[in-house]
Amino acid sequence: PGRGRGRSAEDHAHACTRDPQCYNSLPLSDQSLRLAKLVSMGLAFNELLPKHVEFIAQQRLFFVASAPLDAAMHVNVSPRSGAPTVLSSKTVAYADYAGSGAETAAHVLQNGRMTIMMCNIEEGPPNIMRLYGRATILLPGEVPAEMLGALPESVVNDPGFRCVFLLNIERVQTSCGFSLPILAFVHERITLHEFTAAKGVDGIREYVRHKNAFSIDGLPSLAQLGDGELLRPVAVDGSTFKPVAQTSGTGPLFIFSEPAKNILERVRARFHRFKIERGPGRGSSSGWGGGATASQQLTGSLPFFMGALFGMSAAVAFGAMRRTSAA
Repeated sequence: PGRGRGRSAEDHAHACTRDPQCYNSLPLSDQSLRLAKLVSMGLAFNELLPKHVEFIAQQRLFFVASAPLDAAMHVNVSPRSGAPTVLSSKTVAYADYAGSGAETAAHVLQNGRMTIMMCNIEEGPPNIMRLYGRATILLPGEVPAEMLGALPESVVNDPGFRCVFLLNIERVQTSCGFSLPILAFVHERITLHEFTAAKGVDGIREYVRHKNAFSIDGLPSLAQLGDGELLRPVAVDGSTFKPVAQTSGTGPLFIFSEPAKNILERVRARFHRFKIERGPGRGSSSGWGGGATASQQLTGSLPFFMGALFGMSAAVAFGAMRRTSAA
């Protein structure tokens, strides 16, 4: 389209922004001029504005970053299909599928830190948006009905629905995205839906128990929440998926799980559960609820800890008596 009489390059670029065909026909100088004002690159906000909410709703893909406190452990970035659900100007959430790992959950349970990044890689104005904040985890049975109704039905009704991540936003930051490529969307993959449907609810529960109990660095993760079976870590060779007795000299490992087998393993598993249930990833400061309180966890775990302590003391005393009688 031609420029109207008396219209400046900036005005024309502004009018073309909403029309991809028109926008792509602009000279690069006009595009840059308009976009520099449209995107307002490098701005920070305390909460989501209406234009941010509109941008989020248009997304088909977003990325979630998290990290443990130990610098020797691994930083994680995970892609997620769709868009986060905006609950308020300070809160977003997303429903999570079961997968072969649970790094994000392990990091959130340890320290609560999370960053969500979205970027436009389709036609239209480029933009990058990051949401920085503190996250909590809700298991499916803990999600309030109001929140559940706001989340995508395709996820929450799927057998693979394993939890909800709730992000309390501390900072919203935008940047230009001028160097990002323009890609064309084809269709969503349905492979994961087929996988979870074939396994069913019970099969997915066992899958999560086996593969989502620890991070690759051995941090306790999602499968250790709630009142399920007590678990112990099992190192698995990353190239064979077979348990390994010794970690030295092997390739990259995964940490899977199996039921705790003795009193020491059960005590350790109870401690892990108590620690993560009372940690930042299970807080209720958002007002949406989320998990048992620390006092509830302690009250429920205290009889087990006392029994374990009594049992170990008795075993030590019995061993000492046998050694004395043998002498």
